[in-house]
Formats: sequence, C-alpha cells, structure tokens
Amino acid sequence: MDVKEKGKPRNKTFLILSLLGIIYLSYAVATTPPTAPAPNTKTDKDVENLSNLYKIEKVDDLAPIKKTYLIRLNDEISKDHLKNIANEITSNERSKYERIFITYLLPGMKDGHGAWSTTHFNPDLEIKIYGSTYEFKSKLKKNILEENSLGLWDVNGIAIFFEILNKENKWFIKTTYDDGSIVLDKCNKNGDKFILGNNILGDYLIVNDNGNVDLFYKGKKHNFAIKIK
Repeated sequence: MDVKEKGKPRNKTFLILSLLGIIYLSYAVATTPPTAPAPNTKTDKDVENLSNLYKIEKVDDLAPIKKTYLIRLNDEISKDHLKNIANEITSNERSKYERIFITYLLPGMKDGHGAWSTTHFNPDLEIKIYGSTYEFKSKLKKNILEENSLGLWDVNGIAIFFEILNKENKWFIKTTYDDGSIVLDKCNKNGDKFILGNNILGDYLIVNDNGNVDLFYKGKKHNFAIKIK
C-alpha cells in the first residue's frame, strides 16, 4: 500500500527528530520509564466507578482564590470521562473557590513536563486534551499494520504514533498524527539501530526487550515510546 501525505503539510525531515527539542522539553519523560497502560476494554457505559480510572497525586489549596489537583490516569479516557471526573472531584468545592485547576498525566509522564489533558473551572469548565485521544488511539489499534511492520508505537502520550516498516528491503518510519495526516520517511538500519533520516548527530532508535522504543539523543538514552500493537 502506498502511503501519501495528507491533511496538513509537513516538513520532509523526520518529525520525531525535527520536533524533539520542543516536544521533549514540554513532555519529557526521560527520567521516568514508561509503564504500559492497563488494558482499557470498557466503554463509557461500562464504567460505573470513576475512581478506578484515576488517582489524585497532589493537591494545592489556596482558598478562596484557587485549588489545583494533579491526577494520574491509568490510560487515555474519553472527554465524557474527563468531564465526569472533574465534576466528581469538585462537586462540593466549586462554591468555595474562584478557580479550580485539574491537570492529568498518563503513566510514565513526569510532573512539571506538560500534561495529557486539563479540566479547569475558570470559572466554567474548560476541557482540553493535548495528547493522543482515547478515540483516536482506539481507532489506530483496530487498523491492520502494514506488511513487514515491526509494530505501532505511541510517543508517550503525545498525539503522534509511528510504525517501523520494511518496503522492498528499505526501512521507513510511518508517522500518523491525530488529525489523520500521515508521513513516510526513510531511515537507515545498522544492526539494532534505526538511524533517523540524514541526521549528523548520530541519533537513533532501538526497540528494547520490552517492545518499547528507546531514543538515543545526543548520546543519552531516553524512554521514548510505548508499543501499542
């Protein structure tokens, strides 16, 4: 199957390398190894106990001006679940504070390095998802991988997925964005290393023994992506 670029135009430089400086500063998980999420097979209708979906890790109380929560999710969830969790946490508090801010992290994400989503009462509820959505990830999981593909990986909660595949004895990285855009870039394989494009810094990817992907960037190893298929 031929892969063509569609949707928003992209630079030909391999996205993971070209955006790494921005992405990794904002969403870095270099010092926190990614944990494979628990299987999420339940739909919105199936989940009755929202507390099974999240854990409150930190609370800062500056009454009556504001209150902030840091929430750790077990996996990506739907926008409806985010709304329900926000309402559940703040049901008895909204009249006591001018603002309530709730930040959500996925497994492997580090506090202070961005968020997967937020539900802020500012003062009305505003829901934002910055990473890959539950709906889009579920759709990708159902897709059939290309022939000679090594797998499908999620770049640690960011709305970027990629496959490493072989076409006619040439190696490529196929990247899918959450807007449906697809980019196919060449890479070079040297032993177990997948070298990113024509970079001169010696950066490369390695599929580790757990099936996840490590990035070696400027000589340092980073836990980079979790295998989802």
